[in-house]
Amino acid sequence: CTEEEEVAAGGDRASRGRPPRSDSLDSSTETSGSDVFLGGRGVGDSRVLQELRERPSLRLQMQYLRRKDSGELKTILRELKYRIGIQSAKLLRQLKQKDRLLHKVQKNCDIVTACLQAVSQK
Repeated sequence: CTEEEEVAAGGDRASRGRPPRSDSLDSSTETSGSDVFLGGRGVGDSRVLQELRERPSLRLQMQYLRRKDSGELKTILRELKYRIGIQSAKLLRQLKQKDRLLHKVQKNCDIVTACLQAVSQK
């Protein structure tokens, strides 16, 4: 489960009787590109974006958008901002996890170096 799905389901992993994973500091950073909309976003909003994606060229995308009225364009803009926000949050979580994991690797390297120095003949 992603962090958002856990919150939407009414709790975290520990509150449902499952122990937290000890091998990862933040296992909620795993993400995929095909996420379920959160916050009540419906199929109608994503349908327009799907239709836009199906247009093979920028010219056809522009023609498609020109046929939309201002209300539909505002809805598309709102959906794009929403998706950008989600992807930004995911990226931020992944960058933080990368930082934590790099720190953990460096700490382990320091331990190995200390052990090697302790047993060396010098």
